[in-house]
Amino acid sequence: MITRENFKKYMTELLELKSAENEVSAALKKLSPDWGSFNLDRHEIIIVNLIKELMNDTGEHSWIDYWIYELDAGKKYNNGSVTIRNENVPLKTIDDLYTCILGWNKKQNNKK
Repeated sequence: MITRENFKKYMTELLELKSAENEVSAALKKLSPDWGSFNLDRHEIIIVNLIKELMNDTGEHSWIDYWIYELDAGKKYNNGSVTIRNENVPLKTIDDLYTCILGWNKKQNNKK
């Protein structure tokens, strides 16, 4: 497990890289309307997998994957949209994600 501060740093850097990648792709699209997209998927996959490993979030249903790809880094989160046993799970921010993973890991360890 990594510290909250390091988790936030790595996740923020990842999101900044994704944003820059989108900006490059948009600029190339302006130059050529037929341009598809520019992305560094392999690098992103490696980075995300490393963060998941460090956070012990490697199960079939990863909170990190869900937050990045399904919730668009928390942008699509609405209060109450994620619940466990009728309890709201906040997932708007990187801090929320870290807290969620810590709580989830604690619950999973208590089951053992």
